[in-house]
Amino acid sequence: MSTLAIIARYKEDINWVKELKIPYLIVNKGAAITDSDLVPHIINMENSVNGREAHTMLWYIIEHYDSLPDKLIFLQGNPFDHQPQIIRLLSPISVADMPDFLPLTIQYSIDVPPPHIKFRYCKRYYNIPIYTGGFGENLYDINPKWNDGGLINWLLPMLNTYIDTVYPNTDISLREKIYKFLELPYIKNTPTNFFYGAMFHVKKELILKRPKEYYIRLKELSEKNMMVGYILERMWLELFTSI
Repeated sequence: MSTLAIIARYKEDINWVKELKIPYLIVNKGAAITDSDLVPHIINMENSVNGREAHTMLWYIIEHYDSLPDKLIFLQGNPFDHQPQIIRLLSPISVADMPDFLPLTIQYSIDVPPPHIKFRYCKRYYNIPIYTGGFGENLYDINPKWNDGGLINWLLPMLNTYIDTVYPNTDISLREKIYKFLELPYIKNTPTNFFYGAMFHVKKELILKRPKEYYIRLKELSEKNMMVGYILERMWLELFTSI
């Protein structure tokens, strides 16, 4: 069964990939990488969206839609902020055992979510903690419940402004608008499961449940507004498991 880790690199130090024991591809949107050990694993790509990883992921899916590896692992250029144990987590044995879809992160940053939240509610895969939360109609964390200041004070104002231009004058929740935007089945007042950091394992069968045109639409939207990347960051789990 074929496996490939796709790494969305912008400005990060990428030397850590040499520790991986699985095949990998670096999609580089930053300065040229000249390390002779890494060059064979690199595709250079024009940066049009500030290095957002969602654009890279969608590009890879579209370009390889008819020849995807059996198991895909999407990673950021610096995975350690979101999963300090990523190298251990991606051992060939653990990767071989991964279910159809598996989030790979424990946190957005060391304090998000707070340690008393993430370690109480995390699950473990090969004894490595992985955290998934749940957000409600206004995108606040409700399962478990805690106040994410970065979400509330920084991301939500921009996200509301963008999504209201897509669905103006509609008396529905932000969560429902996002489901409409992503063409996902929506059930009112049911928390949306999500994970931080946009790093995950997915089998190609889940990707192929949606037509290539679906991913093309999202990629084109992501090129017009960076908010699409932030939406997808919280919706990959739902996108691949709700169909």
